[in-house]
Amino acid sequence: MPIIQFNKLHLSAALALVLVAGTFSCTKFNEWDTEEGSRRLFATTAAEASVEGVTVILSWKNMPATSSYVVEISQDSLVFGQILYTYEGSFELINGSRVMLIPDQLAPTTVYSARIKGKNSDGIAESNWTSLAFKTKSEQILLPFGTGDLAARTALLKWSSPNVTHLLLNGTRIDLTADEKEAQSKLLEGLTPKTAYKADIYNNTIIRGSLSFSTTAEIPTGPGVIVVDADANLATLIAGAADGTTFVLLEGTMYNADDAVLIPEGVSLTIWGEQGGVRPVLAFNTFTLPATAGTIRFENLDITGYQNNNSAGTKRNYIFNQGSATVTQRVEFENCVIRNLVNSPFRLQGSNAITINNVSFNNCVAYDIGYNATTGTYAFFHNTSATSTVNNISLTNSTLYGIGYSLILSNTTPLQSILIDNVTMDNIVSNTRYLVDLNAQNVTGSFIIRNTIVGRTASVAATARGIRVGSATTYSVLNSYQTADCIFSANPISNLTAYGKTSTELFRDPVNGDFIIIDNGFPGGSSTGDPRWRQ
Repeated sequence: MPIIQFNKLHLSAALALVLVAGTFSCTKFNEWDTEEGSRRLFATTAAEASVEGVTVILSWKNMPATSSYVVEISQDSLVFGQILYTYEGSFELINGSRVMLIPDQLAPTTVYSARIKGKNSDGIAESNWTSLAFKTKSEQILLPFGTGDLAARTALLKWSSPNVTHLLLNGTRIDLTADEKEAQSKLLEGLTPKTAYKADIYNNTIIRGSLSFSTTAEIPTGPGVIVVDADANLATLIAGAADGTTFVLLEGTMYNADDAVLIPEGVSLTIWGEQGGVRPVLAFNTFTLPATAGTIRFENLDITGYQNNNSAGTKRNYIFNQGSATVTQRVEFENCVIRNLVNSPFRLQGSNAITINNVSFNNCVAYDIGYNATTGTYAFFHNTSATSTVNNISLTNSTLYGIGYSLILSNTTPLQSILIDNVTMDNIVSNTRYLVDLNAQNVTGSFIIRNTIVGRTASVAATARGIRVGSATTYSVLNSYQTADCIFSANPISNLTAYGKTSTELFRDPVNGDFIIIDNGFPGGSSTGDPRWRQ
């Protein structure tokens, strides 16, 4: 068993700062008092292991007259029956402690022991051992997909360590070549469009990471498909669309319209953005539904309120601000980013008869909607017209943050159903507003909140409210949580489980839209919220 000699083990500056700042989860296992003896070095104290995945940093108090230290690692709990690694050196001195990053590859979710003793170059006897135990955690070396890495029939997997042997793709083994190991990447080919996959990466029998993903859809072809040139007038094309038209917007394009666009009478149409790379940007100043329409669908688009997608320019109010009479079957948003609207993506207003059977948002991210410093402007879905009805509202597999007023306001006519499922919300509901507000109106069918996380409420006065519905409505809340900074001063949401930590303790960076769950103790880590953020 070789001894690795360290004259001085230098941690990178970044790693040292991480350690000092306490970013690693740190568990102190054992601490011994010094052992005094006139002819023996003091044994070190305050030995700790900071563990993040399989990365382990050992630290211990630096002792007087000690010129070097010996560190031994075994795979057991303080038994030291078989020493795996031995290191000797002075090691880095940080804030009065010696610090070393274990350089060898450790297995995930495994108990190890470390023991440390001091040595002296002037003949003083070495110290007694100081021992501690620690357990590594699960590892994730597979990296998130970057721009252009994921397509309809290919996926470029990347990872952060060369010590790997093979992949399992939906259970099928794929051995990695020497070139792929060195490049730390593998191009998966021959995949099926719009299909879910799970990739696991291994070093022999040790799993080092897992990543679930779905391939994108191929560009539609056939009758009724129009691939829109980057310099085309999309608003004019939509205004003249035939029933069944699909407008294909290529990645990296941007389309602006300063005037409201009237959708033609009696049509169903889709505005479809190419997946992979930078999704197409739609910067339109509202759509208007005709007297009758089928399904109006927006898919894989970046829909912004900023004129010409310029954050220094004018910020628009709505995507739909329907005041004219219509009977429309469906309005769908699929895999869209919806952002930067003064008021709301979907508002019904006026005294004309409006009936929309279904409005759905699936796999979307929405932010900066109706947000101001006090009460918000309009709800994400906003209907206060006594002559307007939306029968069914569905919000699934989505993330909403910076929503100033409410999620749903529909306080003049009843609904048939509301579904909120697999949703992450944060910084939502301002002063005196409700998360869902039907006032005295009822839901005649089902009203379900399921697998959902409600994070921080936006109300600076702590006067946000929960759900207000008519007396004949019963809603169901299943496997859903609210964080400690979600404060409802009235109308609390029945069966919404209180979780004792704040949104900043639960999510990685909620202020900037990163809702990856970082709290390993959160009971809903693998089953609640928008699936893209789960553990």
